[in-house]
Amino acid sequence: MLRLWLLLMLFRSHELRSKVLSLQLLLSILQNAGPVFQTNEMFINAIKQYLCVALSKNGVSSVPNVFELSLAIFVTLLSNFKQHLKMQIEVIILFSVFIMTFFVTLQVFLMI
Repeated sequence: MLRLWLLLMLFRSHELRSKVLSLQLLLSILQNAGPVFQTNEMFINAIKQYLCVALSKNGVSSVPNVFELSLAIFVTLLSNFKQHLKMQIEVIILFSVFIMTFFVTLQVFLMI
């Protein structure tokens, strides 16, 4: 049983390291995106379809490193891509507020 638990912990640790590395790479790409990337429709559509969904999930992570990187990516999107992502940014903000409200309510409920 202990061996299974250790394997599970190793898997989660590897999974977390992979997620953090992926977020760091995405942040670096977005921070260094020049005018070609900032106006390329294929790149912008990829951000809309994939990155915004990932941010809405990772933006409410209880893992500080994942949360911080997701927030940094979100701020970078605001500064570099806001003209293309107005609707997606609103959805990310609303979803994050909803999830945070849910967790706060759940914590209060569990304390009672």
